[in-house]
Amino acid sequence: MIRLDLRPDLPTPSVGPRNPSDGFAAGNGVLDLDDTALPMFVVERVQLQFSIAADFVAAQVANNVLVLALSNGRILRIDLNRPEDIDDIDLPKKPGEIGVIRRMFLDPTASHLLICTALGENYYLHSQHKHPRALARLRGVSIESVAWNPSLPTASTREILLGAADGNVYEAFIETTSEFYKKDIKLKNLHKLPDGPITGLWADTLPGRSDMRRVMIATQGRLFHLAGKVGSGHDSGGSIYTKLFESEQPTIHELSRASGAATSALVVSPDPPDRNPYEEESHERAYAWLSAQGVFHGQLDSSAEGNKIFNESNMLPRSQLGSSNGSNKRNPTTDYIDAIALTQWHIVSLIGGRVVATNRLTGEVVYDQIVLEPGQKAVSLSVDLQKNTFWMFTAQEIFEVVVRDEDRNIWQIMLKLRQFDAALQHAKTPAQRETVATAYGDNLVVKRQFMEAASVYGRSNKPFEEVALTFIDNAEPDALRTYLLAKLGTLKKAAIMQRVMIASWLVEIFMARLNSLDDTIITQAELADGLNPAQSREQLRAVQGEFQDFVNKYKSDLDRRTVYDVVSSHGREQELLYFANAVNDYNYVLSYWVQRERWRRGVDGV
Repeated sequence: MIRLDLRPDLPTPSVGPRNPSDGFAAGNGVLDLDDTALPMFVVERVQLQFSIAADFVAAQVANNVLVLALSNGRILRIDLNRPEDIDDIDLPKKPGEIGVIRRMFLDPTASHLLICTALGENYYLHSQHKHPRALARLRGVSIESVAWNPSLPTASTREILLGAADGNVYEAFIETTSEFYKKDIKLKNLHKLPDGPITGLWADTLPGRSDMRRVMIATQGRLFHLAGKVGSGHDSGGSIYTKLFESEQPTIHELSRASGAATSALVVSPDPPDRNPYEEESHERAYAWLSAQGVFHGQLDSSAEGNKIFNESNMLPRSQLGSSNGSNKRNPTTDYIDAIALTQWHIVSLIGGRVVATNRLTGEVVYDQIVLEPGQKAVSLSVDLQKNTFWMFTAQEIFEVVVRDEDRNIWQIMLKLRQFDAALQHAKTPAQRETVATAYGDNLVVKRQFMEAASVYGRSNKPFEEVALTFIDNAEPDALRTYLLAKLGTLKKAAIMQRVMIASWLVEIFMARLNSLDDTIITQAELADGLNPAQSREQLRAVQGEFQDFVNKYKSDLDRRTVYDVVSSHGREQELLYFANAVNDYNYVLSYWVQRERWRRGVDGV
């Protein structure tokens, strides 16, 4: 029996990002190591447990399904969850009649496979079938790229885009039910570009707008962004993309000079590892366009504006992608890049026999390793968009590019870029989050956004006294109050003295603020912060409510005698009695009214 063993042919155990439930758990002990001690990228040779009768000529991976095309016309379809069961598929005709398989295109769900031969014959194979069907209407069309339907396919491909070597862009619809299985595809020629081959295509639905599509088209020298409404589909006998191509003008990013000798490709980042691919909620992908100059990359955000996307994108020159700064330092290369793939945060490039990983935020090369022997050439670099796995194929070997914890340093990069919210999002440990919060708070203070800084400082490890003095020196009592409340909320219950000290200080600050607001209302004056009497009354009610919430939440941290003394010294009768009632000190309430000879209030209080 043909068997594929995915254990790497290396002295170290596999550490691939596998789900233990899928039958490929790594060896015990490896996963217990600190992730930062393990390399971010490792290229592992997959050990084949069968002899290869012919060379690999094309390969694709999607949804944990590996499809290999051999030079003798055979196709091997392997479910990586059950690698011992292999579908052995033959094309209807021999390579001598139709040419060797030169390309394959597999949709992200591994449901639909397009097979293209060197003599212009094209075939379609559904995951539930073992007999490829010739696509007669596409005979002679050299397919270079495919944009799958962004809606998850079922029995049919739905509407897909095909890019041809002669610059034509087609819309196709392939049905696979028994009723239509012997019928040809529905095909519509949408547009022809004079640029030459359509080297890349991508289509997605804009968030919240099921009738809005974005299409990106790549050639050797130009990248097109097209967004707008699409038609109702083939159910009404028409093409959905005709409306988009006829009514919208594309945004174009053009190279100053293109080279036909250089590889061109358009790739997108895979689904986030923690996302269910079957959820309707969209997520923001990155894209990258490989050209003679290097890699032009950016975010495919929810905007329909191509200008915005291109203006916020960056070019990584070919020389930068091919040079390293570490122990394996290499001089800038003039070699063309053979292929690229995107992980969540990095660009993986094949340059000669090397695999190079570059952080796309900083342009730093984080991995550069010679993988292939002299004379070897990669056949394919494939990404499983749903499972976040990355594969490289030569004529006789399979390699997995294992990516582990690649976002480990993203919080630091975001911090250097002063993108503090993103840095907090990617910080993984309490120490990391505290470091980001400190820098974030400092930045807000410089901008004199003291209230925002107070909330952020409350989650930081910046010295307490330093933060408090910052707000005192800048006469920002509200910010100080906000900070102390935030800090009190983060202190452990065991820190009794600190909690009592901060809680007592907060009582003083609350009383001073309430008196200040009362004075403003009485004198009809304006406060230093610009509040008029009407606004002061509204603010007074808000601060009173905040004080009551504070008492109810932290009454166990409040020393009764201290609170009574502080509140009494400020003459705040309402707050004094609210606290006494909150801590069930009815003797104090009764004594308070008796001393003032207000007998009825005393009885009511009891």
